[in-house]
Amino acid sequence: MIIDEQYEGAFAENRDSLRLLEIAFNLAGLDVSFHCCVEPVYGKVVEVFKNKRIDKRISIEADSLGQAIKDVAAGVRL
Repeated sequence: MIIDEQYEGAFAENRDSLRLLEIAFNLAGLDVSFHCCVEPVYGKVVEVFKNKRIDKRISIEADSLGQAIKDVAAGVRL
């Protein structure tokens, strides 16, 4: 998982859970990685990379911690 250095604070609450989610997908055999950034319009965004290509972008700006993890997990295409 990659979090841009300037956005570490924005993802402090989500960092560990997103990292564990990424590890779980990798253990299940999916080549998935997350890139976290903050955009002016969408706020906190998790980009899902599958096989080293961007597959989906998910905004988790207004989500609670649990909802953010559910949204990112649902965004990973099996």
